[in-house]
Amino acid sequence: MAAVVLFAVPAMAAISTTKHNLGAGGTGTVKTNGTSEICIFCHTPHQATSNKPLWNRNTASISSSYSSPTLDNTVDTAYLNSANSVAPLCLSCHDGSTGLGAGVVNTFDKTALPGWSQGITGAKAIGSDGISNDHPVGMIYNPANDLTPYGVPGLRTAVASNPGPSTGPLDKWFRTSGGNNYMDCSSCHDVHGKDGNPKFLRRSNASSNFCLTCHLK
Repeated sequence: MAAVVLFAVPAMAAISTTKHNLGAGGTGTVKTNGTSEICIFCHTPHQATSNKPLWNRNTASISSSYSSPTLDNTVDTAYLNSANSVAPLCLSCHDGSTGLGAGVVNTFDKTALPGWSQGITGAKAIGSDGISNDHPVGMIYNPANDLTPYGVPGLRTAVASNPGPSTGPLDKWFRTSGGNNYMDCSSCHDVHGKDGNPKFLRRSNASSNFCLTCHLK
């Protein structure tokens, strides 16, 4: 229990000044104004769902993801709806129709809070159609299998030192399932905002550096 508390402190400190702080102190427009709690909207120490970690929301069902004739990969919808994927967790708020408190499982008797029924609108409302018009997720990230029509590799095998300061394997950017590395929402975004980049990106996109982390262009 002590380890869990110590882990939660830095995560809470990072998220408190972001739009994912849905309590009264949050910086976004979607929030309640009746509680200063931060973690309750996604996590609970008791009566959690079967999703990890201690998930406190009903998850969304994903019917499809982005696909096109130029996508040299296969989107695995079964993976996207599995317990290994974080996409259903993200869409439990970002589906564009669920209210802030509507998907909360253990409400701690806070259902009457002002703003509790407010939902996400605008560009941040990804939609309930399964993120079909966003960057593809649910496919295996394997540079060896992702070749351009001319047989030239299009994806990196490691984080390059140029662009950006980070180097090393890309494994940790992806969700592992069945021994494969899957592209998921968390491949690009860190929901706690600990990296301090706009849009919760894991890396700055100045000069398209974030895109070039994976794509050889």
